[in-house]
Amino acid sequence: MYINKIFKNISILMTGTIIAQVIPILLSPILTRLYSPSEFGMLAVFLSITSILAVFANLRLDVAIMSASDQEKLILKKISIFITMILTIIVFLVLIIFSSFFKEVFSGINYHLIIIFTPLFFILFGIMQLATYIANDNGQYSLISKSKVDKNLSMTFIQIIFGFFKVGITGLILGTVFSMLFPIYRLRKGVLGNKEETKSDGYYLTLKKYKKYPLISTSTAAMDKIATEAPVIIMNKFLDSNLVGFYELSKRTVLLPLTFISYSVSQVYLKQITGESDYKKNLKLTIVILMGLISISAVIIPIFLLWGESIFAVVFGEEWRIVGEYTKILIFPFLIRFIVSPLSVVFLKPENLFLGGVWQFLYVFVSIGVALVYLPKGMIFYLKVFAISEILIYLLYLVLIFIALNKTKKGV
Repeated sequence: MYINKIFKNISILMTGTIIAQVIPILLSPILTRLYSPSEFGMLAVFLSITSILAVFANLRLDVAIMSASDQEKLILKKISIFITMILTIIVFLVLIIFSSFFKEVFSGINYHLIIIFTPLFFILFGIMQLATYIANDNGQYSLISKSKVDKNLSMTFIQIIFGFFKVGITGLILGTVFSMLFPIYRLRKGVLGNKEETKSDGYYLTLKKYKKYPLISTSTAAMDKIATEAPVIIMNKFLDSNLVGFYELSKRTVLLPLTFISYSVSQVYLKQITGESDYKKNLKLTIVILMGLISISAVIIPIFLLWGESIFAVVFGEEWRIVGEYTKILIFPFLIRFIVSPLSVVFLKPENLFLGGVWQFLYVFVSIGVALVYLPKGMIFYLKVFAISEILIYLLYLVLIFIALNKTKKGV
């Protein structure tokens, strides 16, 4: 009964997620004929920088809502919104003050676009993330599912519309940023609702109680994003932007759908492990999810190994055939991340934050080190080393996940 209920919630999120991912994949052949590999490469750099910055939105206090009392939830929501607004202003000022540095990082993109759309991305992402965690805490999985469809459908159509006007990278950025307005509108009740008054001393006590989230969890999440996104920024330095664009299409069509599916699983898994103290139930759930994700991966691997290059050449155009060659290598690190990442939310429990932080620090070191050493040797060589390092580091992550579960059992 316990497992059936969980899988019902997962299936609700998965349905919306699959639809949300199928739409942009089906429409991607249009995008690859409207935008060049170089423009996709510039989008990858924009997304890498903004994704790293966006980790600091809400300072992870939105995650703490899952473990808080009703009064604390209200306080955390208000603090999260305030923090995101303040940090948005800081991001804007940093982009202006250090413009010479960021112009080099965002080479090829009109810097006025960066100054306008990076802070906008930051604040919209922060609000969307907060609204999603509130909906998750309320068990509104159908609402979250629909919001994912809203985001990806609007993003793809906005990019296609601007693509016909030949505005280049601007169209890709506009679609990425403004697509967040649609899920925010759908989830708005969780953010705008509940006008209950809060006690003034409650803010201090709540922040003190959940201080690990801004101090440790934010650092951990930032290290994770730096580890996954920094290689793209380093690619932009050592390699032609076309090659970065090929890598971006592989991520967009293979990794992102897998990421959204695993994220849907993680949302339900997080809700269960924060609300369930029975170690045996949590362990059983973890193993069932792990086996399920491994089974899905076993079906996916042969498709890209046997027909990867042909699929990308036929669907996206002959110019993109090389993406299939990249994906034959990348499918292994993509899938190990797909399998392990949903379970890593166990590190969001207060008692496990430090252990998760240790792994993230190691991951940053390995990821950036591999990129700096092997990218100058060429993309294919780098991808092979990257694949091996990702598999090994995520297998270690899986071991730590079971250690974290065992700590809960012991009451540590």
